[in-house]
Amino acid sequence: MNTLRAALLTALLGLLALLVAWGLRPLRVASANDRVAVTPTDSAKKPAAAPKRDFPRRPAAQDAVFAAVHPWSAYLKRCAEIDAKLREVMIVLDYQDQDLSAIIPDLEAKIGLKLNLDCPAEIAAKKISFSVRDLMAVHVLRLLLQQYDLLQVVGEDGEIWIISAGDTPDEGQPVWAHEPAFMAELRAMKLASVEFTPKKPVDPTVAQNDQALKDAMRTKKISLSFTETPLPDAVSFFQEATELSVMIDRRTIEDPEATVVNMNVSDVTLDEALGSCLKGTELGFYADQGVLIVTTQASIDRKLAAAELTAKLRREIAAAERDLFARQVAFGAENMRLRDVADILAKGLGVPYQIDPGTWSRKARYTIEERQRPASEIVGLLKKGAPLIVAYRNGILWFLSPDGVK
Repeated sequence: MNTLRAALLTALLGLLALLVAWGLRPLRVASANDRVAVTPTDSAKKPAAAPKRDFPRRPAAQDAVFAAVHPWSAYLKRCAEIDAKLREVMIVLDYQDQDLSAIIPDLEAKIGLKLNLDCPAEIAAKKISFSVRDLMAVHVLRLLLQQYDLLQVVGEDGEIWIISAGDTPDEGQPVWAHEPAFMAELRAMKLASVEFTPKKPVDPTVAQNDQALKDAMRTKKISLSFTETPLPDAVSFFQEATELSVMIDRRTIEDPEATVVNMNVSDVTLDEALGSCLKGTELGFYADQGVLIVTTQASIDRKLAAAELTAKLRREIAAAERDLFARQVAFGAENMRLRDVADILAKGLGVPYQIDPGTWSRKARYTIEERQRPASEIVGLLKKGAPLIVAYRNGILWFLSPDGVK
């Protein structure tokens, strides 16, 4: 009897150990080779929420191979490094009647990055006054270059190049001087990856700076008195008194010294004070990246008109995409790669398509029951298999990897 009890106890302990081991077994992580099987759900029933999946990342050892296959990988990484550096550095500048050739070395020292200048000599010799306080280097550089009609690009050599905005790339080949040739394709991909909405997404830091500036202009008060004071002197005094960054747009105001200011206000908001300062001058101001820009009212009107046109175009693009994705398509897939699925979907919609190399080489396979369904539903099923951007831009259906267009 004791022997039987001992045997039973041993068996129970063994079974318990197996159950514990089974409960503690490691979970299997989905791999890129997994087959994605999707079946239609009953429209009358609310589908269960899809479990959150952690998609595997490319091993570090494959980075060199990936960079060779996708040459823009290393380039995008370098662009991101430069952008991060420009966002780390806060700058205080006060340039008075200095030309670009003198400003660039000072900026290099403050930012800690090499700046290569490639622009006509007359532009480099143009003198401007520019003053900002505690502003990110990325915003300072953008605002400063606007005054010279210049652009900042990352060259094929991985360095920052400052070039003339007048050197417009050839139509159909949107590549600026010093940029690698694949930027034409990459720029098209980036545009296709943008989710178009009526309101353009903005840099959070820009929005924060502009909002803080607008709040200060509405709430802080000041008393000012000017008599026949040249505009640059009045703006400089306003800047010192308010501790705000103010800049005169010398692209539109060619001779700001010729504009004189006469005003006398007491205990008014900064917004009212600057408005009084510019009254009768056909000038105005607006906030841009945390800086007050004083320019012509005509320039502000053009800026507003351009913004309205951009918003209209975005709405049209979004509407075209919604219309295309609403079309019914007879679609089915059996253990297919994404590139084959993309080909079938594009043919069903009657539009050409493009796939970035990262998405083209993806190993995931799709099995989707064949039936008539909206293209938007098909796109949703594809996105369940792996992170994916599907967009319709300028008559082309794009299939993009989110990692490839950052």
